[in-house]
Amino acid sequence: AEAAFAELHARRPVSVAIGVCAPWSTAVAARQVALKWKLPYLVEFQDPWKDFFEQGSWRVHEKTLKAITDKAAALINVCEHWCAQDSRDLNKPSLCVPNGFEPALFEGPTAAQTDQFRLAYVGTLGYLGASYPDTLWQGLAQIKHLDWTLDYAGRDVEMVRSAAERWDLGAHIN
Repeated sequence: AEAAFAELHARRPVSVAIGVCAPWSTAVAARQVALKWKLPYLVEFQDPWKDFFEQGSWRVHEKTLKAITDKAAALINVCEHWCAQDSRDLNKPSLCVPNGFEPALFEGPTAAQTDQFRLAYVGTLGYLGASYPDTLWQGLAQIKHLDWTLDYAGRDVEMVRSAAERWDLGAHIN
């Protein structure tokens, strides 16, 4: 990584190194080049990083995480909630760069609007045994008084049914 960066930096000077994780490898490489070339360094998470690891392996990953964030000028994540969590957990400023579209640039809906909000999820909510679906259920529980529906098509149907029951969301889940 250092040799490739040196060649790139010689042709066109780089202003900042950004390491995207998990996995940790790109963040480790970005940290190395940032320190060697005395550049600011940012660590970008695109998900709640704690949820990627099994309970027994967390101690090993925690050491790696602290090592790659120790010299970071700031952290980046995709939503304000996770930015606040990262900032609190890692004692670093955290910037929000949303995935997908920038809401201010969206010109409006292309389909007829209805009074009901409808959310469709296709995929696997229980990815690697992660606990992040609880964030989804907590958020949906806060708006259960509104008119909305979650259409779920994917694996872990029993987990979705169980969560809908636990969070009193059964009327909203298809």
